[in-house]
Parts: sequence; structure tokens; C-alpha cells
Amino acid sequence: MSDRFERREKSLLSKQALNECENPRKPVSGFLNKWSGKGPLKGFKRRWFAFNEKNGKLCFYRNNDDSLPLGEIDIKRATFALSATTDPNSSVFRIITGNKEYIIEANDRESCIYWLQELQRLRRVCVGVNTPPNNDSIPKPKPHSFSFGNTIFYDDVDCNTNKSDSVCGSATATLKSSCSPPSTRQRSLSNVFNRMQRKAENMMAPKRNSAACSKCKENEEKLFVATDDLMAVRHELQASREVIKLLQQQLEITLNEKEEFQKLCKSQQISEDLSLNFEERNRELITAKVKLKDATNEIEKLKSEREIFKNENENLQQQVSMLQELLQAKDETVISLTNEVFDLQTEKKKEIKESGTKSFVIETSEIENLKDALKAYEIQNEFLNKEIVELNELRNINERVQSDLQLKCYEWEAKCCQIQSKLLSLLKEIKESMRISAELHEPEEAALNNESIRTLVNRLLDESSLDIPLSWHPGNKPRNEVSNKITENTEYDDLGFCNRNDDDDVVEMLVNKADNLRIKTEELKDPEMVKSFALWKSKWDTFVGNLGTNELQRSLELKTMLRSGVPQEYRCKIWRGLINIRVKQMRNQCEPNYYQLLLSKQMQSDRKWNIAGKQIELDLLRTLPNNKHFETLQSDGTSRLRRVLTAYSLHNPIVGYCQGMNRLAAVALLFMPEEDAFWALVAIIERIMPREYYTNNLLGAHVDQYVLRDLLMEKLPALHNHLEAHGVEISFFSWFLTCFVDNIPVKIYLRVWDVFLYEGSKVMFRFALAFLKYHEEEILKMNDAMSINQFMRCIGERTHDVKLLCHIAFTVLNPFPMKKVKAKRAQYSSLVSNELQKLDEIRKSLPSHENRTDSQSD
Repeated sequence: MSDRFERREKSLLSKQALNECENPRKPVSGFLNKWSGKGPLKGFKRRWFAFNEKNGKLCFYRNNDDSLPLGEIDIKRATFALSATTDPNSSVFRIITGNKEYIIEANDRESCIYWLQELQRLRRVCVGVNTPPNNDSIPKPKPHSFSFGNTIFYDDVDCNTNKSDSVCGSATATLKSSCSPPSTRQRSLSNVFNRMQRKAENMMAPKRNSAACSKCKENEEKLFVATDDLMAVRHELQASREVIKLLQQQLEITLNEKEEFQKLCKSQQISEDLSLNFEERNRELITAKVKLKDATNEIEKLKSEREIFKNENENLQQQVSMLQELLQAKDETVISLTNEVFDLQTEKKKEIKESGTKSFVIETSEIENLKDALKAYEIQNEFLNKEIVELNELRNINERVQSDLQLKCYEWEAKCCQIQSKLLSLLKEIKESMRISAELHEPEEAALNNESIRTLVNRLLDESSLDIPLSWHPGNKPRNEVSNKITENTEYDDLGFCNRNDDDDVVEMLVNKADNLRIKTEELKDPEMVKSFALWKSKWDTFVGNLGTNELQRSLELKTMLRSGVPQEYRCKIWRGLINIRVKQMRNQCEPNYYQLLLSKQMQSDRKWNIAGKQIELDLLRTLPNNKHFETLQSDGTSRLRRVLTAYSLHNPIVGYCQGMNRLAAVALLFMPEEDAFWALVAIIERIMPREYYTNNLLGAHVDQYVLRDLLMEKLPALHNHLEAHGVEISFFSWFLTCFVDNIPVKIYLRVWDVFLYEGSKVMFRFALAFLKYHEEEILKMNDAMSINQFMRCIGERTHDVKLLCHIAFTVLNPFPMKKVKAKRAQYSSLVSNELQKLDEIRKSLPSHENRTDSQSD
């Protein structure tokens, strides 16, 4: 058995040598101890570390023959720290990347320094810096070291084992040397020998003695079962051979009878009895042949099974012999270690007896420990100083690269705007020429031959032309002579919202702008986020393309896509579809030109709507003051907003006009025509929001504040208790009344509206709690009611990460059933209505001059 085992080891070693010649191992890989686990199971665990040059990450595996890693450490963004302890032989270092920290232990101090230097070098290679730092002061490790315990360093040359591993025996060393990476390992004996190797490693560990012995017993039991199966197969084989002999004899008898029958046939003296007998014999002959064939097949099958059992028996015998040898080696190591422990105990007792001055020994040992700690801190200080220098250099490189990319981005953005302006100008001029030619009944080709279009095309082809007005014609004034209404300190986005730099709180505006730019920069830097954005955009393109001219229908796919946000170019179509789902039945019942009829009714009617009209005129300029479409009474959006609000006051005289409706209609007008914005207002007030939300006493909005407080107590109990302790009451009355348009960034309330138009008023509670959860840690740190109230006034403007806010609203706060919201609304509706009635009675009981002053103050 031992000869067979040695031959197997030699063959595996030769295969490993060939594999290493073809695929040499990476220079930075080996076994290290990684700190992991939870609770009492925390500790260092042995893991195989290997650096992946393709993605610049340090991967760690359970064993060196695993193909899938347990985790990865990004070396490009990592920093390294050497742990300073009183032990001069300490080999623990740390790798910090992002918010994670990995504690690693090498085999010895020299191996630890070697790993740190190699990881620094690899980080510089990944970043693109080729000037290595000066590490003369840090001691360099030995070039080739091999350890069976904690760490193994593989190089292109042979590795020498440490003296401490000689106890494990030649069998253990042979097992370790036969391990090879999965890409080069032979698969012929991988299943059996891999299990044997792992069992051998487990038996060599000092903490698993009982498990190894139990596995030996299990293997012996399997061997006995295999031998019993082999004996049973042999008995079956012998029985089948006897059956074959009997069948052969029967076959010979039938052949003789057949010859005799043929002779009788030739003599033509066959009776009926003989013919029947012949038929019966023929049937028996056929059945005998079939049985013989089945018996031969069974024999072949049994032979193959016998070979399989024989091979398994040999493998189990080899495994048992190997485990016995390893068990013997383990016993020897245990005996040697017990002897060493006994010797150490005896030496310690002698030292205690001989030491007369115990205090002096303690002082000297403390001095030595302090010296070792001092030396360790000096080495750590030198290493950290060099790490800081190198990180500063990498940071400067990243800043230069970022500035170059930002300049390129600005340049391409300017070119894009230039091209867009040119194309819009050309299309406008061609459209105008085609209209004129159509009025003059000229052919369409005449429009393309127009002299003004030719001049415009020639100018567009000129690279020096930066911006051309949409109504360009020959003879227009140059760009610098045209009056510019927009000031230098005003910037408008694509929706018309402006950011003025002459505001009172310039610092806060710049901070908010810096936060937005930081979030955009992080999104552009992260390749996964760029990939997810492209995937999100392609999904919407496919969805809108498949939708075509069909009406929007409710589906789980649409709900999921709306929660991820709607692209700006598709908001008009998607919002109109969502509103049509709500008011389709109502629109079918009304006349075709219902909106135009309402406007004409307003022009022809008397002054009945005067009260609502006066309030509308007062709120027109308060709607979106930072939007250029609603800045003045002469703006295009202001006149459209007036018509939409007036039409709704005539459509629903019971509600008429209420504060907050102006902002709902204005947001709808940013993306839709007047008539669609009118129906959007109808859908929100009469279909999405609860009843009595926009009545005189605003009952529904008051009820929702009570519901919000109950939900805050359930979802965020710590924050609720903190606010109760300081006497702060949460009230998002204006947010709920305007559907989050009040004092919230545009990009956030547009995302709220994407989901609000589909899922309904429950979304408002989700986002209100999400805002509080977003700033929960900051609010919990505040210890006075004044600072909390001041912070709550600007909580919307302080929120910048829309993705995180949506994640909290739709994932962290789950479950969020609508049944619970409806039940709480019904619970507080009667309570709030009674309170409002009491307030009305109190107001009526007051004198008339006090009522007048109260109404004026309101």
C-alpha cells in the first residue's frame, strides 16, 4: 500500500511541475490569517489571498484550489496600516478601503512587511504611478519563505519549509506540495484525492482530533460495506455462470431434437403429434435463447459493477492507509508537544524557585516590553508617513485627471448646445419656407431652393457660428447687439427654474450646489452607476417604443419603472397616460370641448366667480417665483395658469379655488398643455386625494397630520420619542397640500409626482417619513426645540440624494399597506371635525371686531 501511495505522490508531483511550467503562479499570493466571524466565533481564519491583475483587486478564497472568491479588496482605493504592539514579532496589519477595514495576520514580521510593500507597489501600478517609494528604513523580508501554518508565499523558484513544520512528517509535506491551482490541476483523481487531502488537513489541525477519528471510523465502515458488496457480487456471478451452463445444455438438447426432426421431415413420415411436439420445442428454444441473452447482459453488468466496486475499494483502502499514517504522525506531534510543555513547565518552576528578586525581573520585563513597543511605533510612524506622502501624490494625480475630464465635459456640452441651436434654427427656417410655399401653391422643392435657407445652411456649416436665433433671417443684428433679458447672475435649467447668485443666503446656495455636483461626480465616477443609468434609460426607451399610440395600462412593470423615475423627455407622455387612467370615464361623460366651453362660460358669465378670481390673481405670482414662465403677469405660464384655475373653479363650484391648487396646476403646465393640466388638477383633487382635502376648513389635510404622527411612532420610534421629549410637533401641512412642491428641490418633487400620479396619496406618507429618516441622525443630535424647529423648516432643501431618499421610501419603510392609512384616516376624521366645529363656535361667540381682526390676521 505504501508503494502505491508513493507512486501516486510522484505522479502528482510531476503533473504539478508541468502545470507550474505552463502556468506559473502569481508572485503575490499565499495563505494569510483574516480576522472574521461574529460574536464568540470571532477570530483569525486561514484564507488564500491572490492578487487579480485584471481588476486590481486582492481576492481571498477558502482554499487555494477554489475557483470562486469569498470576497475582494479594492487595492486602488485602499490604504495600509501597520499595527504597533509590544510584541516585536507581531505580524498584524490593516487594509482600509471605503468604509471597510480588514485585519490581516502574516506568518512573521518580515512576511508582513513584504506583503505591505508588494501591495503598495501593486497599488501604484494600478493607478499608473511607476516611481516606487523609498523603503530603505523598513526591513525587507527574506525572498523565499514557506510556512505550513499561517502564510505561504509562492515565487517562481522552489520554496523551503520552516523548521517548525518538520514535525508534521513527510506525508503532510507531500500532501501540501501536491496542491495546485484549479486551472492547472489534473481532473483524473481530483474527487478522491481532494477529499483525502482536506481530511488530512483537518486531522492535522490540533482543534479537530475527535472529528478526524470519527472520519477514520466512517471510512473503515465504508470499506467494510464495499467488501460485503463485492462478495455479494461474486456470489451472484457464480450463480449466473451455473445458470448459463444449464441453458447451454438445454440448447444442445434442442439442437439434437431439431436435427432428428429435420430427418423425419425428409422421410415425410411426420405425424400430427410430432409436429405439435416440434412447435412446443421450438417455443422453448426461443425462450431459452432470450433467457441466455438476458443472462449474458446481466453478467456484463455485474462485471462492470464489480470493477467499479473494486476501484472504490482500492481508493478507500488507500484513503484509510493514508489517514492511518497521518493519524500516526499526529500522535507523534501530540507526544512531542506534551513533552515540550512538560519541559517548559519544569523550567518555569526552576526559574521561580531560583529567582530571589522577583520585583527586579518584573521591572526588566516591562522595560523590554516598552522598548519593543517603542520600536514598533517607530516602524509604524515611518510607514504611515510614507503612506501619507504616497496618498497625497495619488490624490494630486486624481485631481489633475478630474480637472481635465471636467474641462472636456464643458467643451463637449458647449458643442452639443451649439449643434442643437443650429439644427433648431435650420428646422424652423425650413418649416417656415415650406409653409410659405404651401400658401403660394409652390412645389416642396422650391422651399429647399430658397435663398435664405441656403445662406442659413452655409452659416451653420461655419464652425465660428456659435448661436443663431430661431427666427434668423438675413439682415438680423449680430449677437452682441441683441438685448439680453437674463442677467449675468441668473442661470436657467431646461424647465425654466433659475438660481440667482445675488440671494441673501449665498453660502447655503453654494453648499447645496456643491453637494449636487458631488453626487453627480460620484455617479459619473462609478462604472456600475453609469451602467445602471444606461440600462434604466434603455428600459424606458423600449417601454415607450412598445407603447406607441396605445393607452397606458396598470401593471407591476409600470409601477416598478415609475419608482425608478421617469426620464425628462417622457414625462409629458407618461403623466398624461397616468391622468387619463384616473379621469377617462369622466372625460367620456363630458362634452368633447369641455375645457373650451368652461373658458367661454367664464367670459360670458356674470361676476359670480369673482371671489375665486380675486384669490387666483393674488396667488399667480406666488406660484413658482423662481421659474421664468411664472415670473410676471405677462409671462406665458402665468396666463395659462390663470385660465386653468378659473376653468376648474367653474367645473367644481363647491371647491372653487383653494391655496395649493395653483402649484399643482403649475407643475402640470411645465410638461403638458392647458387642457391636460386642467384634467390633471381634476384627477388630483377629485380622484387621488381624499374628500374634503381642498374644502374651506381643509379637513383632509389636518387629518393626515395626525396619521403622519402615528406612522412616525411606528416606523421611527427613536425619533418620535426624541421629538416628544423636546415638545416638537411634526407638521407637513404645506407639503401635503401642495403634493411636496413647497420648499423642496425640483428634482425631488418630480420623482414624488412620478409615483404619486400612479399609487395615490399613500406616497406622501412614504416620502414624509423618508425625509425624517434621511436626517434622523442629525435631528437626534440636537438637544433643544428651537434648533430642531429651525432644522425642520429647511429639511427639504437639505436633502440632495434622490436615490437614497427613494430607497428609504420604498424599501426601508416597508411594509406600508394602504388599509392601515385608510383606517387611521377614518379614526381621526371625526376627532378633527369635532375640533374644527368647536373652533368655529368659539369664533362665532367672539365679538364682530375680534372676528374681523382674526380674519385679517389669517
